[in-house]
Amino acid sequence: MDDRIKNQTFSDGDKVWKIPRLLMLASELEPFDLPLKHLNVYRLYPDINSTADFVNHIRYTLDADLDCPIILDDEGYVMDGRHRIARALLEKRESIKAVRFDETPPPCYLTEKK
Repeated sequence: MDDRIKNQTFSDGDKVWKIPRLLMLASELEPFDLPLKHLNVYRLYPDINSTADFVNHIRYTLDADLDCPIILDDEGYVMDGRHRIARALLEKRESIKAVRFDETPPPCYLTEKK
């Protein structure tokens, strides 16, 4: 597993999922082609605060493996795969491989509310 992925997480409010666990759980799901026009691609990267952050996102986007499906929660929200979506958009693809949980797995942990 890529070292960048080992410590990545997805957060929704105070709920946090570790990406390696999501990848493991999602490996049992059947991939399907998802038209990119069906995804809300706005506000995918709220944490770009510097040129270095921006360059890193470009690097991760260019390195993204489009053979690996993006992961959607039970409501269709992207839990993992934003760099893959960006690469697919850059390449002007019509669709991307995706998997979707029927029931979103429980989070790995909760953060304290601020």
